[in-house]
Amino acid sequence: MDSHNDDIMCIDVFGDNAVTGQRGSVPMIFVWDAVTGQKKGRAVLNKGANGLQCVRFNCDGSQFACVDMSTDHCVYVFDTASCEQKFMHKGDSNKIYDICWSKDNKDEFCTVGSKHVKFWNATAGKVEHRGIYGADNRDVSTVSHCTVTSGPGGFFYTGSANGSIFVWNENKLVHHVPAHKGTIHAMRFDDATKCVFSGGADCNVMQWNADDLNSGKATATRCIDMKSLVRAVAVRPDGELVVGTRDGNIACVGTGGDMNVIMNSHNNGEVWGLS
Repeated sequence: MDSHNDDIMCIDVFGDNAVTGQRGSVPMIFVWDAVTGQKKGRAVLNKGANGLQCVRFNCDGSQFACVDMSTDHCVYVFDTASCEQKFMHKGDSNKIYDICWSKDNKDEFCTVGSKHVKFWNATAGKVEHRGIYGADNRDVSTVSHCTVTSGPGGFFYTGSANGSIFVWNENKLVHHVPAHKGTIHAMRFDDATKCVFSGGADCNVMQWNADDLNSGKATATRCIDMKSLVRAVAVRPDGELVVGTRDGNIACVGTGGDMNVIMNSHNNGEVWGLS
């Protein structure tokens, strides 16, 4: 099989490599040359996996992790060069929405989902640790987390269904900061600015200083109204944001706030007339 034979559900890029995962009872994963489009490797999950929910390269690109859509929501780690499976473990009975590797450790990653956060080490004896909220945060211990990104120093940042950003170090909750009115659907850490960008159901993309988030005293340094629910955020090397919204638009937002919509759609609702 030279290519996918069902819907592609997830993608990630690291350097010259791209990885894609599909849906289906026996889903396939492909590694590609991101420049030429040439296929570099293929892996096949077991029957019943039902598809890939998310996929992400680790901090040096040597491995990638993914989560399937089975009832156990299994978590996998593959070697990028050989596509050999190195790790597989049951994830959680609840859905897992996103996965992200540590910026400091090539074997540690975090998964987030319905009513849980988990931290993993693919080489340790005990591979799985649930997020520890502490006695002071029991009221938010059942909140669902929809997206995750990581920063230096072992920090992870999760975006929750209640609109707060949760700050974790190792598997312990450090702070949770009110951020958006509604669910946070997208988060990215930018190495150049040491900032976290979040996008939510309130149609805003917000910029946060990571050190401020870590201290729990965060106030957004920037707020951009995208006019539609934000589904994805990426940061270019020059600081420009690329934002995908639920209405099907893709927009580039410069550091000065200038916005250029590079793809238009009228997918937000339905089209009822044309003349």
